[in-house]
Amino acid sequence: LMHAAPLTSQTSSSSPSSSSGVVNVAPAGPSLGVQNRLLQLSGTQVEPAPTGGIPQENPVNISAVVSNVDCFRPIYAMQVSLPNGASTAVYGLYDTGSNKTLISRKFQREFGVPTRQQFVTLNGLGSSSSGQRDVATLTLKSLVDPQMVIADVEAYVVDSLPVKPGHIACQSHVDKYDYMEGVDMIDLPSNEVSLLIGTDLAPAFVHYEARLINRSSPVALRSPFGWSLMGPIE
Repeated sequence: LMHAAPLTSQTSSSSPSSSSGVVNVAPAGPSLGVQNRLLQLSGTQVEPAPTGGIPQENPVNISAVVSNVDCFRPIYAMQVSLPNGASTAVYGLYDTGSNKTLISRKFQREFGVPTRQQFVTLNGLGSSSSGQRDVATLTLKSLVDPQMVIADVEAYVVDSLPVKPGHIACQSHVDKYDYMEGVDMIDLPSNEVSLLIGTDLAPAFVHYEARLINRSSPVALRSPFGWSLMGPIE
């Protein structure tokens, strides 16, 4: 019988007084950044079948497109390093509804990201399509923890991502809430989300700390890539 201890953080901020109703969750323990100095998360490349055969499918499940901007979503600033040596800071959306990491076609073209082709089946809400799709290889780096590096990330190129600029929270939003004192957002010049982080990069989803006060207010979450805000836009 084996017991696996949860991954937690050694850093925690002081909790507000209990009389304020604030719940400040900050587990203690070893830092994920220390445990994983370099995470090699390489996917398996799927090649088309020989002529006359049936190509193997590499299914990619993606979220439904969001049409309304009524809440903040878990969006983090991070650095993307490309095979040509270039790098840039972008916003990435955490999406547990996707089993793969995605990049937008606009980002791929703007930075000339080299791609290869794979036969992929995209499964969305009530829709499915199969065919050859572009796949890039990237390296993701945290802007707050230099030890958090995820190399050899397979990112599937899609025409658009299910997110809008209004879903991005910035420091001015955080500063409205007393219970978020000490939460430092990373504001980027761009208001576009270029990357969607899927569950193929599960270590990125580890939460070190959460700030919440009630059901109707936003929640601040701290991950290996820093802070994000999630919840209703007031």
